[in-house]
Amino acid sequence: MIKSMTAFGRAEKITSSGRFVLEIHSVNRKTLDIALYIPKDLIRFDIDLRQMIGEVVQRGSVTLRLSVTLDQNSTHLFSTYRERLKPLKEGWSKIAESLGLDPKEEINLPFLLRQLEATASPDLYPDDEEIKTILKELATEALSLFSERRKQEGQSLLEDMEARLKAIEKDVLKIKNKAQDAVKKYREKLLERIKEVSTGEECDERILREVALYAEKVDITEEIIRLETHLKQFSKELHTSQKSIGRTLDFMIQEMHREINTIASKSADIEISSLTITIKSELEKIREQVQNIE
Repeated sequence: MIKSMTAFGRAEKITSSGRFVLEIHSVNRKTLDIALYIPKDLIRFDIDLRQMIGEVVQRGSVTLRLSVTLDQNSTHLFSTYRERLKPLKEGWSKIAESLGLDPKEEINLPFLLRQLEATASPDLYPDDEEIKTILKELATEALSLFSERRKQEGQSLLEDMEARLKAIEKDVLKIKNKAQDAVKKYREKLLERIKEVSTGEECDERILREVALYAEKVDITEEIIRLETHLKQFSKELHTSQKSIGRTLDFMIQEMHREINTIASKSADIEISSLTITIKSELEKIREQVQNIE
């Protein structure tokens, strides 16, 4: 199933420790790039969260943000702060005295809180396993919503590309039909011009040689066959069970561009040239969609 690389997921949980909010969003990128923004006190869970994301996402720039609002009325919170602030105050007071400063003036609560913020404090969370369970539940819920939205967006991309593929197939068929008449029309036109100046067997041979050379030069049969093959394969890949097909589709678009460019350069038919321009335009629009597919 096609999945978009652009999506968003969010989960929230209120516990005895406080309010946890986890958000995940992603944009397109050739490789997988995960950026986590979590409180430094919970940095020890970084690897676990990255692993959970990696099990769901293969490509894209994924950003996870975790915010925690601790319960200010928690007895544990106050006792933890008190236990950490007391040695901080004693230490900084000694430093102030050694510098000839008055600790009562220099070492106040705002100063101590700033020092406290500079270091991680796992003790703010009473139970490590409980926090791990909370984060796992949040990540699972957010990733579930995130994945569902990726599938929904992927379905929209699929419908748009299939419609454009059908339009391209019709135009390729028109080119195929027009190409069959190109050599015949050139032969008739060449014959009329040569008859104006001379007649005879020699002229007939010259016409045949000219037509043969022209036919070889402008023959686009192989290019049409390859283009039709690429279109069929592209359509088949859209419904593959593989998790990540974006790169494959992008490569196939490049190959289709190559074939249609060759057809445009070989053909002198105005209608065929016009059709190739239309096909190029549709392929470019499909390419833009492919850039957002995982």
